[in-house]
Parts: sequence; structure tokens; C-alpha cells
Amino acid sequence: MIPVKLVLYLFHLIVYYSFPVFANFRSLPKVGTWGVEFTHLTCIVKPEFYHNTRMFDALDKEFLDGSLASLALLTPRKRATFKSQSKYLGVRAYTIITPLNYYRHRGEVYRDEVSRERGAKKEKRIIDNLERIIIAMAMLFTGTTHNSNTKNHADYPFVKCNPYPSDVFSPTPPSKIWYNKPPRHLIVRKPYWWRKSVERNVPGRDIAVTRDAMPDLPFLSWPWSIMFQYQKQSRLGSSYYHYKRPGEGAVVYVLDSGVDTSHPDLKNAKITSQIFGGPFPQEEGADTLANTRYQAGHGTQIVGKIVGRLSGVAQAAKVVAGYCTEAHTLPTIAADMDCLLKTYDHIKTYNAKRPCIINMSSTYPFDSQDPLTSPLRLMFTSVLHALHSLPNVIIVTAAGNQSPVS
Repeated sequence: MIPVKLVLYLFHLIVYYSFPVFANFRSLPKVGTWGVEFTHLTCIVKPEFYHNTRMFDALDKEFLDGSLASLALLTPRKRATFKSQSKYLGVRAYTIITPLNYYRHRGEVYRDEVSRERGAKKEKRIIDNLERIIIAMAMLFTGTTHNSNTKNHADYPFVKCNPYPSDVFSPTPPSKIWYNKPPRHLIVRKPYWWRKSVERNVPGRDIAVTRDAMPDLPFLSWPWSIMFQYQKQSRLGSSYYHYKRPGEGAVVYVLDSGVDTSHPDLKNAKITSQIFGGPFPQEEGADTLANTRYQAGHGTQIVGKIVGRLSGVAQAAKVVAGYCTEAHTLPTIAADMDCLLKTYDHIKTYNAKRPCIINMSSTYPFDSQDPLTSPLRLMFTSVLHALHSLPNVIIVTAAGNQSPVS
């Protein structure tokens, strides 16, 4: 007779190795999001192919059951290809999802880890798999695998394919200066420059005051020239003067890690819609303050600064929350680009006649001199220009946490 303890131990092993458990992640992941061991091979689309949707649909079919079906992709295969596309702007990036997540193992740190724990042979197999995918797509479109012929071939739809944001497959060029860019010159403002952009005459009936406001709010309602003398008076120094209905009529798109709609500070917030980016998007409630991995909760804090009960500066505004990281709150190029494109479509479809503000508290460290990231910079710049060209849209970005380039 088999001991009960042995049966329980074997059952525990089967469950443990069959169903990975990740701390702080939601307990019911969708199909295709069981683990985080994958990487994105992202291909940037040439402008002349932006609106050739049929071609990319045919490429999906080739990966599913056609000439590319033998290549190793993340299962299930029908979810292993993804188009970052817009109804108006077309397909801007095509992503193939393969095993192993390079985002957690970048650059020299990744190479050291592979050499120490996984062995160079496995690293070579992974790289060879990605190269086989690129070569197979080149053969499919052009009939050749030679780089010089493929890159400029009229039928080849991609500017570049690379496992962004990792740079483990190419040597670091001498001109690459990701985080050590020279300091920028500070802009010297003229005295009372703030009067032109901030100070205005507003009828008293439209103004309200909040006493004992959050510490950063009074700074927004007092002119800089007299700020500090009012701070000396405790009552005036802690008072926040604002419109009675701040933000009314405006729509704010917060493109971030999502929002915890159950947070008490957002009880009265008008979160009217949500945008989910990437092939494995998050779900409502995935971004909570208890989940600190990969900055989850950041979007909730930003929304609180905009429409929160205590510190919101535009409490009457409507918010569209962007979940611009994938499941497990992993930031990826595919999710970021997809979020921007869906934002463009959402504005054109639902808010074309309303004043819209796009808040992006994130950065894209793309070096124009780096041959790997320069195409990415051009891709994101073109979409941001399209958003900026909408007459009812203002784009606001974060100032950074550290240096001027952060």
C-alpha cells in the first residue's frame, strides 16, 4: 500500500511543475499568458506597407499552418503573432512571440547569466531560432536570404527585425550613448515669464478654495513671484485655489500601467473607458498598489494626481485609462506602440470634438546614433506626430525622475 504522504508529495510536484505560480500576479491568467519566459521579435514596418493589412493577415496564416509553421513560437501559435495597428494609421509593427523573455536579461548581464547558469549552447539555440524566423520571412517575401538584397527589396515589408528592447544580438556600436548623454543647456527664463502662461483674470464666482490641501497643490495656484511670502502664513500657504469644476469637458488619456479603479481616492473619478495594449494585455484590476513588480501601481498614482479626490488637479475631467504594459505588467515595444495606435483610434472615433490630453509618464531611451534603436525612434516619432497633429489633442510627458535624459 502506498503511503498517503508519498501520494501527497507526488501530487505537489505535479502541480508545482505543471502550473507556474507568480507572486503578486492575478490567479487566473488568460490562455497564452501562463509564464513570462518569452521574447518579442518585433519587425518595424516600412511606410509603403502600413495599409497592406491583407499581406499581414496572410503572414499570420503562414506562421499558423503554412510554410512558417515549423518555426518555434510561443504556444498557442494563433496568439504568437501580433500586429500593432490602427484603423487610420495602418500596421506599424509586426511582432512574433518566441520562448524566453529577454526583457529580464539584457545586455552583458544577460550574457553573463547565460554563460553561468544556462550554458552557451542554449543561448546559441535561442539566437539561431530567431535568426531562422528572420531568414524564413525574408525567403517568403523576396526569395533570398542575403541581407543586402532583403533590406532594400521592394517586396520586403520590414525596416528591421530585432528582439527589442534587448540588444544582446549585436555588438555595441562605439557611438551608442544610452545613459551618458551630455548635459543639456538649461533654459534661462525671463523675469515674470509665468504671467504669459499662467496668470489670468478669472471671475470670483468660478473659483473655489481648498483649505489644508495636499502640500504640492498650493504651488499650482500662487504666482511664483509671491509664492514663498504666502507660504509663511500657514492658512494661506496651505490653501489651494482652483476652478469649481476643474477639467470639466476635457478627456485625459493616461497611457501607463493601468489603474486600480477600486482605490478609495478614485471613488468619484470618471474613468469612462480603458485601452489595453499588446498581444497579452492586462485585465481590469491587474494594476494594484500591492503589486510592485515592474512598477505596477504607477498608473494608479498618475490618475490620482489628475482626478483623485485629495490631490487631483482636474477632478471633473473624464479619464481613459491605458494599460500599456502586457500581462504581468511587462513593458514591451509591441504594447507601447499598440497603446498609442489604439489611443489615436479612440480619439478619432469617440472624442474627435472634445479637448483631449494625452499623459505619458514614461520615456523611450532611443539613441538616434544606434542602428538598432534608430528605426524604433522613427516609428514612435511618426505616431506621436500623428497624435500631435489632431487639432483637439495636447500631449504631456513626464519630466523624469533623475537626469534630464530620464
